[in-house]
Amino acid sequence: MKQALLLALIGSGCWLAARPTDVLSQTGVTLETIRQHAVTNLNENQSFTFSSTATMRKLARRLPKGSQATVVRSLGRVVRSYVETETFQTEYVNWLRAKYPMDETYSDEQIDRLEIRVHQLEVQASQQQSAEQRRLSELEPATLLKTVRGQLQQQEQELAKLSASDRARRAMEIGKVRRMILATEGKPDEFKKQYLAYQVQLSRQQTARTLADEQQRLAEAKERNRVYRSQKAAFEAQENHQALLRKRLSDFIALCDEVKFDARVTNRGRTQEFAEDRYRRKSADWKFLYRLGREPVMEARAFAQEWLADLQKVSA
Repeated sequence: MKQALLLALIGSGCWLAARPTDVLSQTGVTLETIRQHAVTNLNENQSFTFSSTATMRKLARRLPKGSQATVVRSLGRVVRSYVETETFQTEYVNWLRAKYPMDETYSDEQIDRLEIRVHQLEVQASQQQSAEQRRLSELEPATLLKTVRGQLQQQEQELAKLSASDRARRAMEIGKVRRMILATEGKPDEFKKQYLAYQVQLSRQQTARTLADEQQRLAEAKERNRVYRSQKAAFEAQENHQALLRKRLSDFIALCDEVKFDARVTNRGRTQEFAEDRYRRKSADWKFLYRLGREPVMEARAFAQEWLADLQKVSA
């Protein structure tokens, strides 16, 4: 059974109670029940909810006539006392974090760092290409040819250590350089010219692959950052539980004012329905307040009004 928190607590009352411990033990309401529902009822996107037990409903039927207002106020004090504790504030924030989980891995600050890193990689790659070209261009053609031949032998020995895809790519590069050496046999200057051009092309391809991978990671991170920002905005919108509490109390007071306790009902088979269609279309909360009756609802309204007034003084 889903019902309004303050008023569902009323419905569980049994005897008049002056102390919080009395009203809890005599109504079947527990502090754990209050703890659970006080947090979730701050959610402004849902109806006021409360799950009553068989014990609560049994005790409610024994409530002496005329005692409802006292029980309402006693239970209201218990709820307010708990909501004003640091324990409630901590539990509410923890509940909110669970509802709107934020992975700080994709925070705005982390995205900024990733963008800087990608830019730095681009700069470093350009600088490394320029430095390597200068180094190779300064070598004598014959010296360069001898150096390249030695490198090819070492690279061929290391092929077995590479993964299948890297091994195929490296073998293709080695083959191109070996064919270049054969094609320029006896022409070291021509070899140097072709080799430098090939190295520029190869370096650009390698840089493009590396940057493409980093750009893909950045794009994925930005997509997750959109989720992070959405969750963070939702969290911050509800982080101030005092503001939410003022709104919920205001909504409750307004709902109480809408209820027409003199609305007529008629029998429809085994059930009763409102005689007028406009009342049949009312919300479940409105109908629940109607069933509770004027005395407990007006007392709950008065209690909510007093609580709201105190909250507004603090926020002013």
